[in-house]
Amino acid sequence: MKAFAWQEKTLKDPFIFQDNNNNKVRAIICDGITGIGDYAFGLCNSLTNIKIPDSVTSIGKGVFVNCSGLTSIVIPDSVTSIGESAFGFCTGLTNIKISNSVTSIKDYTFADCRGLNYIKIPDSVTSIGDNTFDNCTSLKDIKLSNNIENREINRWFGRQYVERSNYNFIDIRVEWRGNYYYYEDTGK
Repeated sequence: MKAFAWQEKTLKDPFIFQDNNNNKVRAIICDGITGIGDYAFGLCNSLTNIKIPDSVTSIGKGVFVNCSGLTSIVIPDSVTSIGESAFGFCTGLTNIKISNSVTSIKDYTFADCRGLNYIKIPDSVTSIGDNTFDNCTSLKDIKLSNNIENREINRWFGRQYVERSNYNFIDIRVEWRGNYYYYEDTGK
């Protein structure tokens, strides 16, 4: 078992938890930590579970990039910002709850989260970055609010061609059709 200590309130050493020895890793971030710095858990593919305390207000760029063992995460209401590519390549991620305090979702935040099939974007979010859902081939449902300012849904899915049906950006059903996404308003 490894133990780490910090003198500051932000975990900011990149790739400090990088791990390739296939041992399951469960991380608990103690109360009092206010931020998780860029790439802190990056490449920790053995990470399966993490508890983020209410003291955390920001999640940095690429924090969980390539954490393929991570299956579920809850972003507490204290978090107001999530960095670019924060969950990129978390191929095992199937469940995420985003807090009602987050106001924007940056570029590539969920890119290549191939296990993710549903996501609810809270009313507090007003913008979604480019390629946010790029290569999320299992994504079937996205729940949005009318508060989204950038409504160029094609940009959210990145390099895959997107075929469009009618939509109003409240409830979107997404289907991966082998080489492109098809989406439509479900009217719910």
